[in-house]
Amino acid sequence: MALPISWLILIPMVLYILGILCCGVYYGMERLPRRSTKKANIYRCSECKVVYVDLRKVPLTRCPHCRCLNEAIKR
Repeated sequence: MALPISWLILIPMVLYILGILCCGVYYGMERLPRRSTKKANIYRCSECKVVYVDLRKVPLTRCPHCRCLNEAIKR
């Protein structure tokens, strides 16, 4: 039993389109923002005034820009 020529063209084309659609959904989901379950601390550097976030619960953290130690901002 042989398949008609139209099926031999249609099946690979449908599989190709489904593959592209699956890739689009996968990479689209990757761009969605993820909610963190941890509450982050916000820091403002006393030297260079850069504002940054750190998830670790430590009293002091180093600024990623100038490496100065800073305390978390009180909320």
